Amino acid sequence: DNDIDLKAHRKNPNDMKYADKSEEDLKKMPCISWWDFFDSDVDDYIADWRLLVSATSILSMDMQMVAHDMINHFLDGTGTDYSNDVLTREIDEHKNTKDYVSRIKTAVDALIVKNKGNIKSLKYKKGINRESSSVIQYMKVHKMNGEMPKYDDYFSGLGICVDGLYGLRIDITSYKLEGNKYKYTLHFTLYDIYGLDETDITDSVVKYAPRFGRLAGFRGWYILQHYDEYKGQYKPFITYMEFDRTYEGSL
Repeated sequence: DNDIDLKAHRKNPNDMKYADKSEEDLKKMPCISWWDFFDSDVDDYIADWRLLVSATSILSMDMQMVAHDMINHFLDGTGTDYSNDVLTREIDEHKNTKDYVSRIKTAVDALIVKNKGNIKSLKYKKGINRESSSVIQYMKVHKMNGEMPKYDDYFSGLGICVDGLYGLRIDITSYKLEGNKYKYTLHFTLYDIYGLDETDITDSVVKYAPRFGRLAGFRGWYILQHYDEYKGQYKPFITYMEFDRTYEGSL
């Protein structure tokens, strides 16, 4: 395998933390108050959360089922990795994914031709800055957008289930060079953290708009994850989406 693009994990990301705030800590936050604990319990938080994901996936019943399935996985408390065929399909077929994949293909093809079919230069060396990889450098020089795709659709279900990626890895899983003809397969692994940090409820949809924390569903989700009273009963997790692309070209 040839790893050509790896977005490194941050250490201890805040959206992976859980059971780390007391009731008083939560009440001091800009969008959470005593009212969120008055005559409210786990069932209320979950109900508000489910209403939120139903509203933000209203354009796709398939994605609405995925959104509720992800809540169920969060509530089971295992914290294990998650994948879903429907979610992967929607990500795979999304315009932003296709645009990103097209740019990667352009860079990989150009580097293969430049190096006369030798793909060693594509390898991402662990321990160096991602920006130093040959693919990213090529995209920068040619003013191509090398940022990971975003899925901030508000009503398709992708915004509430994924939104922005936490990382993306690309592997060359097969490569054949015969004469001046080449063929290769790229395996894309996209991953995201299904969990909230403080900015997720204090940020806005757009500048000057109300914070996400104004919505009870976001507050309920945040409290379930971070309230130490629940002793880590509800855990965030990593969501994975993987797909392949095969291409052919000439030197």
